[in-house]
Amino acid sequence: MATTYTNVAIDTALKGVEKLLETEFEDSVAIYISKVYKKQGRSKSIRLEINGSEQIARASTALTRRYNVIVSCYLKPGQRTTRAQEDEVNELAERAQRVLEENSYYRPSDTYKWHDGQVEPVNNNPEMTLDEEAETNLSIVRFDYNLSVTATGSSL
Repeated sequence: MATTYTNVAIDTALKGVEKLLETEFEDSVAIYISKVYKKQGRSKSIRLEINGSEQIARASTALTRRYNVIVSCYLKPGQRTTRAQEDEVNELAERAQRVLEENSYYRPSDTYKWHDGQVEPVNNNPEMTLDEEAETNLSIVRFDYNLSVTATGSSL
């Protein structure tokens, strides 16, 4: 019988963070998973990408890995001052951080997803990637969200 494999990085870590943020922001912010910045047709967006993982514990029937999710919050320029735009993108990032911190042990509908979720230092002036630089006057705040997932049995 074939073993069923779950891509924990995508199916649990990234899609779980995406679902949390989509629930919080509803339709006001575009939430998407991508390695590169993509225009979303809205002034506010949040891009998620997995940066890696490390094994932190292993037992005969369980494996715990720590995943690093990069959260990039964007605000496209509009009819606001530079200061107002910076305030707005910071507010977006702080709200996303609060949601993630409040769900450091995430168990939607009594289904375990992760534990020990932590927001790491926030970068209010991150180095821009080439795809981000192509968008004129884009405001960005970037932070890491680290979470641990313990897989057991056939999902190892």
